[in-house]
Parts: sequence; C-alpha cells; structure tokens
Amino acid sequence: AEDESTGIIAAHIWKASTRGHGLEEFGLKLEEVNSPRNGLFLTKGLVDALDHQQICFLYNLLENKLVLWVADTSLMNKTIAGSGKTTADGSDIKFSDVHQKPLLCPPSCLPFRRLLSWHARLTLELRPQTVEARRFTSSYDKSAGRETAVIDPITRAIYEMVEPGDDAST
Repeated sequence: AEDESTGIIAAHIWKASTRGHGLEEFGLKLEEVNSPRNGLFLTKGLVDALDHQQICFLYNLLENKLVLWVADTSLMNKTIAGSGKTTADGSDIKFSDVHQKPLLCPPSCLPFRRLLSWHARLTLELRPQTVEARRFTSSYDKSAGRETAVIDPITRAIYEMVEPGDDAST
C-alpha cells in the first residue's frame, strides 16, 4: 500500500505471497509474515532495488543501527523513484545520498534482523566486490589473537547483523 502524499510503500521483508512458508527456517511462525517487524516503509525505488537485491541493510554494531547499503554501484548516480524530495542544493535524491545512511524506525519495532541478514547475505554474495575490504582484516592474517581475521568480509558482516542467540545461516 502506497501513501500518495509521501510516496512511501509498506513493503514486506519476507514476501506476503509466501504466506509465511519458509519463516520457520528463521525461528519464526507462519503468521509472522504479517508482523510489523517483517515490514519496512520505503520509497518505490528503494523497494524495487531491495526486491532485485541491489540494496540491503547491514547492521552497524558500533552504532547499534541498521544502515542502507547500495550493493549495485551502478545505481549510485540514479535518482530514487518515488522519493519526491530533493537535497539541500535542489537536486533529486540519488542512491549515493542514502548509501550507508541509517534506517529510521521505532526502537520498539525493529525489523527482523535475521531476515535482513539473510537478504544481505544473498545480495552481497551476488556482488562481493562491493564490501569494502579495507574495513576488514586480511584473510591471510592468522597471527595469535586474530581468530576473527580468517572470516571473510561477507560472513563477518552477517555475524554482526544477527540478533543474539540467532543463527543467520539457518
């Protein structure tokens, strides 16, 4: 459902058309497909990019925030459909303007991070070159005390997004 005045769409993370089938793999019940935590309010352009695995949401552990990640770098200079807003200089909002920006949502109703982590993993596996390698220790660094250094950047990003006690790989 789209709000005509704002261009915002209520989008499911796990598609409603599945009727919840598959959610049990994430420790969720079928009826949680209609949970507010299975939804995001986004513009049409962001919903389309999310559906096509061109963007995803990563969890920033240090700031305890979900951030939008534009995985398909060919989108960076494209205008976001449905944004209906402009930047301070009057230009249309582009994907580069929202890259690494936090997802704003009520703290009492955060989206299911396990579903966002699953989506992010699929998205980043399609485009592994978009993970900034310099933000991670080299996979060849096996020095003492560096056990996390052998984890690839995508797996590490997923580990940082998973809710405590949850396993994103299930």
